[in-house]
Order: sequence, then C-alpha cells, then structure tokens
Amino acid sequence: MFMLIKKSFAWFITSIVLTFFFIPLVAEELDLYSIKSNASVSSLRFSQNAQKEVLEKLIIRLTNPNLTNAKNIINNYFPDPSRYIKQFQPDVNGQGSIVIMDGESVQKVLLDAGESLWGIDRPPIMVFIAIESGLGEREIVVSDSGFNSFSSSINLDKNQPIKNNILSIAEERGLQIIFPDMNDRDQEVLNFSDVWAGFLDNMLDVSNNYGASNILTAKIRQDEIREHEWRFYFGKDVISFRSNMDQAIHRVANLMSERYMYSGEIPPNEIFINFGLVDSIVDLGEIHLIFKSLSMVESYTINEINQDNIFLNVTYNGPRSDLELSLNKIDNIIPNNDLIRNRRTHNKNQDILNFNIN
Repeated sequence: MFMLIKKSFAWFITSIVLTFFFIPLVAEELDLYSIKSNASVSSLRFSQNAQKEVLEKLIIRLTNPNLTNAKNIINNYFPDPSRYIKQFQPDVNGQGSIVIMDGESVQKVLLDAGESLWGIDRPPIMVFIAIESGLGEREIVVSDSGFNSFSSSINLDKNQPIKNNILSIAEERGLQIIFPDMNDRDQEVLNFSDVWAGFLDNMLDVSNNYGASNILTAKIRQDEIREHEWRFYFGKDVISFRSNMDQAIHRVANLMSERYMYSGEIPPNEIFINFGLVDSIVDLGEIHLIFKSLSMVESYTINEINQDNIFLNVTYNGPRSDLELSLNKIDNIIPNNDLIRNRRTHNKNQDILNFNIN
C-alpha cells in the first residue's frame, strides 16, 4: 500500500508540474526599478534632462560605477530616455516624484551594448553598528520598529541620522539593508561586545532570524568622526577596512556587484537539486516557495520524479557556494550528504545538491 501511495503521489505531481513548475521565476523586487526623483511630474513629462536623470540613477543601480560611466552610456545608447519610463507620480512622502522604469528593456539595451549587469540578485545585508559614545554609554543601532517598541513616542532616536544616511545610499545602489530590532530574542543572543569584538556566530544567529546571511559591522567611537572600522562578512569572505559611512556602503555595493554581475556573453549557471522525503502537496508548495524566495535563482524545472524524490534543474546567477549557503540556511530543508554529489546527464557530469524536506 505504501508503494502504491507513493506512485500515485508521483503521478499526481507529474500531472500538475506542467502548469506549475515549468515557468521562469519572476522577480518580486519591483523597487529595483522604482526611482526617486527631485523633478516634478511636469518636468518628467517634458524635460529630457529630468528623464536622463532617472535613467542614470537606474543604470548606476544595475552596473558598477567604478567600471561604467552612466552618462556616456545614456548618450550612446539611449537617445530617447522617455521610452524607458513606464509611469510616474508625486512622491507622497516628500518632494519630487516616484518613477517606475522599464527595467527589463533597460537591461536588454545594456547587455546588447556589452555592459555587465547586476540584476535582481540582491541578498539582504544585516547591519550591526556598535557605538561607543563615552562615559560608558554603549549601544547597537536598532531598527525604527525596534526603537519604537521600547521607547516613548516623544523620544527621538539619536541614531536616526546614521540610519537615514545608510538607507539613502543603499537605496541609490539598490541594496537591501536590515537593522536589528534588538528585541528580547535578539538580546538573548547578541550584545554590544559581540559586535565590537566581531563574534560572528552570535551575529549570524540573529541575522538568520531576519533572513540575511551577509553581515556588515561598524565600530564607531565618539572621537572618530570621519572614518570608522568596518567589517563585511560576505559569504565565506571577510573584508575589513576603514572609511566614512558613505564610502563604506558604496564599497559594499561594489563588492556585491562584482560578484553577481553578468553579461550577455555569460549564461546563467545550472545545477541539479534533489529534494527527498517529499510526501505531500504541502512539501511541493514549500519547494516552490523556497526557490521563489531566492533572488539568485532565475528558473527551475522538474527533471525527474522518483518515488519521494524530486530532481530539479535550476538556473541561477552568482557563485555556486552562495546558492548552497542560502539553501543551507532554510529551516524546513536539511542537506543530505549521503546521496551522490553528481549525476550523469546529456553525456556529461553535472553537479547536484541533495536535501531532504524536514
């Protein structure tokens, strides 16, 4: 009876994957193509300079400014920048406008021009900033929601300018920045000394609760106004440097873009991923949500269904180690190192990752 149930389940899975899984993933990070402009709606409608400004901001997000010149690119390849503006509206949270760009078309022009791009693959960055203000006052910069949860509404967050500065540059470069809430759960694991001394394990424990695997830390002393000590834990790399706040965020953005940039001449990577112990449609839904949550995954298809195992052919951008690291951090799956590491397909060996549904 057990085998019959398994076979029936495999048959049922096969019957629905044609309409459910054989489609490319679509990025949900629409903010990547949303640009804040100081120009009014009227200027965006009639002024080519205003249109070029928002296009330049998008190109800066999609490329590495150290390697490209957005103004030259626009002059050479975008004679009519208005064609790449989908819509715009007044910014209800401030002056100027919010502009939605046709990001896919812009990327196509850039790739055709031979430029390398940093697309939707933008893993979040957990930011831990430890501030030593003198007279024994030490603190970690917390998120707005974290500050509001344990402070009176009349109190002002004196670290708000620091957060605003970091978030402003992060938005310019298309980075996802997360500050910790430092709620009771966080404080059980992490304190000021952990950040100051660089105890990575504790910071990783907190970061995992926020879905971030990359960590940026800063040590700010009251007597060091211009430059601070920074450390960027990026995959398996640890980059230490001194800089001011603006330069630090730009440096992190450049490091990430260098890793994740691709061009029309470099196709996405491919890998087989096997999920074992798939017993129900709920498990199938979990697999779908896993890949939907991974920005570096472009698409995936069912390659084979065998009893309670599903083999997927996955295309992705970026290093294989980053993909494996991201999967290893997902709670409802666990690595299965007992299975083979590669399988033969199309007369060649292709790498494979193995996981079990937990």
